[in-house]
Amino acid sequence: MSDKTAVENEVIIEEASFSKERGWNIKAKHPLFVTLIESVAACFKDSGGENYVEFSAYHQDLGGLTITIQRQDGKTPAMLAAK
Repeated sequence: MSDKTAVENEVIIEEASFSKERGWNIKAKHPLFVTLIESVAACFKDSGGENYVEFSAYHQDLGGLTITIQRQDGKTPAMLAAK
């Protein structure tokens, strides 16, 4: 691998912060993240999600997982269920 390729494939963390209200906020530069966010946004739109959408996944060591994508200004699934 050339030095140029290694630099092009680095994940550059431009900013990272944590708050109890919002959790982690990480701003990173890498084509993988752009593709990931565009794909998640497309799934969100295609599913008709207005507030959040959940994905199920399975990991060999951890077992079943639920991945929740929620609008930052939206309510959590627990908040909606408590209504």
